[in-house]
Amino acid sequence: SEDEWALKLSMPSESIELKSTESTTIELSANQSYDAKQIYWASDDSSIAYVTKTGAIHGATPGTTKIYAYYGKYSSVKAAETAGAPMCSCNLIVTENQDNNDNNDNNDNQDLNPGGNDSPSDNTPTPEPEVVDNNNIGLTPRAKLDLRTALGYSRSLYRFKTSNKKVVRCTGAGRLTGGPREGSATISVYTRKTKELVTSFEVYNEKPAFPTYVKTGDTVSLNGVFKQFDAQFSKFWKRNSRDTSIDRETKTLTFKRAGNTNIGMLYATKYGELKIRVTFKVTR
Repeated sequence: SEDEWALKLSMPSESIELKSTESTTIELSANQSYDAKQIYWASDDSSIAYVTKTGAIHGATPGTTKIYAYYGKYSSVKAAETAGAPMCSCNLIVTENQDNNDNNDNNDNQDLNPGGNDSPSDNTPTPEPEVVDNNNIGLTPRAKLDLRTALGYSRSLYRFKTSNKKVVRCTGAGRLTGGPREGSATISVYTRKTKELVTSFEVYNEKPAFPTYVKTGDTVSLNGVFKQFDAQFSKFWKRNSRDTSIDRETKTLTFKRAGNTNIGMLYATKYGELKIRVTFKVTR
């Protein structure tokens, strides 16, 4: 829109310095208010430094690269630039951390290899992902989850692989989709350069335990519908208020009319939001 294109973004300085084992964030300045969720980040060379979706910049190897921030969802910096989107950039100089380099390498190996086995290193630091909680990673059939973004892994440094495509499909970039079969699959994360195993964890695929055959006047709880992982009802994306009513305090749904009714719901999990659809068959 005109207002968005009038937006001018700027960074606090033309050049910043970062050690290879450190991370930082950049606070943008603007000439008007804007939607922070529409800010996208990129690095010219992710082998030197990479930047997460939230703007956290992680040093990787010594060198100089450029960090970009642009407004709007574009496939690349070049696409945003061609479209004339609001954009700013700065030079990033990554230097070697001489004092802590050895200690950090040892600590990284211990964290990523719980069994204590020695493994080759490509001198690439782990991007400080969250500790993976197996009880909180779950999908439903056909639901999608961008695990790479949720955990903070850099696409240019890591690759993902699933043990069972019929349960959980997984792209190399870490985008998960619930398969047609319920159960669990092991997701493994490897370094892109050396194919070294970094970590692995279970992801569950489970249908929500709703009673799909109900009667008018019946009430169902919207929470507690998953056994293998934690998910809390967030909001509806599809619901006919003539067919159902909701008690937002108790998070329950009551059926008012007979017939088939399709309900679309969003469930919040620790690692993202699940979009699900349930068809209830309602009788008198």
